[in-house]
Amino acid sequence: MTETLGWGDVDVDEEPRRRRRLPGVLIWAVIAAVVAGIALWPTAKDSLADRAAAWLQQQWNAAQAYDSSRTDIELSVSQQVAAGDEPMLIRMVQALDREQAARLTKLAAAVDGRRLWVPIVESAGKAVRRALLAEAHDLRADVNEAPVQLPTNPFFENPYTPQTQQLVQRASALTQRMLHSRHLKPHTRSSASLTSAAEMVADLKRVTEAPVDMRLAVMNGSQLDVWDLRTGHVRRNVIGYLRVNPPTGVLPLAGTSLLAQFEGGWQLWPTSGPRPIVLPGSLDAYYQPDYDGGFWRSYQGRIRRYDATGHPVGPWRDYPAGVETSSAATSDAIVTNLGAEDFNNPHPVLWYPETGRIVALPDPCPGDFVTARTTVAYTSCDQARVMVVDTRTGRPRPLRLPRGTTFAGPDPVLSPDGTKMALEVRRRDNPDGPPTTVVYDLTKSSVTPLGTSAAPLTWSADSSVLLLDGNGDDPAAPTSSASSTYSPLAYWKPGMKEIAGIRIPLSDGSFGVAALP
Repeated sequence: MTETLGWGDVDVDEEPRRRRRLPGVLIWAVIAAVVAGIALWPTAKDSLADRAAAWLQQQWNAAQAYDSSRTDIELSVSQQVAAGDEPMLIRMVQALDREQAARLTKLAAAVDGRRLWVPIVESAGKAVRRALLAEAHDLRADVNEAPVQLPTNPFFENPYTPQTQQLVQRASALTQRMLHSRHLKPHTRSSASLTSAAEMVADLKRVTEAPVDMRLAVMNGSQLDVWDLRTGHVRRNVIGYLRVNPPTGVLPLAGTSLLAQFEGGWQLWPTSGPRPIVLPGSLDAYYQPDYDGGFWRSYQGRIRRYDATGHPVGPWRDYPAGVETSSAATSDAIVTNLGAEDFNNPHPVLWYPETGRIVALPDPCPGDFVTARTTVAYTSCDQARVMVVDTRTGRPRPLRLPRGTTFAGPDPVLSPDGTKMALEVRRRDNPDGPPTTVVYDLTKSSVTPLGTSAAPLTWSADSSVLLLDGNGDDPAAPTSSASSTYSPLAYWKPGMKEIAGIRIPLSDGSFGVAALP
């Protein structure tokens, strides 16, 4: 059997199909559309380029907003950074570094993936991308630098290298040129911000890490503020503007008022306000606290006790013959000198105005005495001991400094109840080395080193909290130098392993402080 491939001659009954032609009108319509598209393409491309330029400006503005957000956050906490804040500050900076680097990298990727249509926009886009990636690189490097730089420098350094800053300047210039070329209006606003450190910033803005049962009167600049460290509340400018230089250092107290030598005389400054009280005969009188809620007034060879409101309590008492004017006072005794004052041969004594009793103080040396309610303390001549006297008995008790140390000054700081004493010591074999603060428990004769060079200032009214100056031993000295912190106050209480900061900015220079009852 044979198969035949192909059609061969086949008869087809159907007529062949005719090829359809497009209508002429449709052909001319397509041609017209193509021609119109070619004619309109420059305008459409120009519009796309404008949109790309506006979009690129938004990305650049967002990057600048992230940088401004970082600067604002750092500035907001910089003047409140206090002792013990370094670890949290480092974590805050590292969190900001990582977040900003990630956001800039994302912006750079978006710029790289966007078609920008025209050369001038493309040129700006390349510059923006390079600048963003360089900034992100430097920020990631700063994550490792923060633990090294921040503990030694109280200021925030710019994390960008000079090369990166040049790239940023070039990107900014090309972006501005792009906008000018495209006749677009510059827009600098952006809502972009960094949020990763919000909780840490809130923590650093609290006055203390934990509530502290202590109230402080702080003189800074020309006003007196009262801070409650338990609630964080502050009452500002409680006695009005003080037009001349107010007193600084540790301010003496009479009740809840400050006893201030001011404008050539003496005044009481009520911390409840509203204005200072001028004390009588203050031009030639001498006032000092009695550490029992009132104060003593010495005037023309006599002395008298006053209450916290400035009203006399009890009669005038005449100084005994040969007794000089008071140099320090407690609630029941006056520390003075017997005979004419001679620094080569002093004779310090306790004089009790109520009874007339006089008790000589042993180991006399020219120097200052510190007092509490019923306690007097002073350093020995060889600077190896501190003498502590209970005025109720008149008996002195020597306290030896820790082995191998010598007294570093300033004066010891007694607690109001006389049960604790803080002072600075220095190693004998390193006389130029930094001092360290130690605290004596006078009820047990035990001593606790605090491991800090912060100087003791005063104790809380209930003797439970020690106030210190993290910048050194003189609160009357300026606090706004490059080596100082703007919030120098710190506190310590028994049981704490290290001091903790008090975030009260004191950037106006020297300051005065008192612990209020």
